[in-house]
Amino acid sequence: MTCSSSPIGGTKKEINITLKNTGKFNIDGYFIKSTETAEQKIGTQNLTGFFNQTASELAGVSNSASFFGETLKFYNSLEPNQEKKAIFHIPNSAEITIDSIEIIPFRFQKFKNKNRFVTCGEAKVLQKVEC
Repeated sequence: MTCSSSPIGGTKKEINITLKNTGKFNIDGYFIKSTETAEQKIGTQNLTGFFNQTASELAGVSNSASFFGETLKFYNSLEPNQEKKAIFHIPNSAEITIDSIEIIPFRFQKFKNKNRFVTCGEAKVLQKVEC
C-alpha cells in the first residue's frame, strides 16, 4: 500500500491510496481507519465515509467497508498482484488528524455452500501518511 495526502483548494484534504494484493487469494474489500498519533498502533477513525467513488477504481462502500466488487455482488475482486487506486476527500470541517492509515483486507469464502465473511488480520497494513 502506498498513500499520500495533499490539500485541495483549502477546503479539504485528498488522500490517495494505491492498494496491491500481495497475497495468494482474491480480496473482496477492506476496512480503512486512521490513527491520530505515531504512538497509536490501531486505527480508530473510520475513513470509509470520505471515499470518493467517482475518482477511484473501486466499486463502492458500506458504512464501514470499501468493496472491490459491485457493492455486495463480489464478482470483481482484487486478484493477487493486482493494484487499484482509492481516493478519499476529507473536508477540513471534519477536524480529523491523520498520522497513519490502517488497512485490513477481507474476502468472502464459500463454506458449506454459503459465503462467509473472513478478515485477513495477518495482512493488516499500517502506514504513515506523507504530506
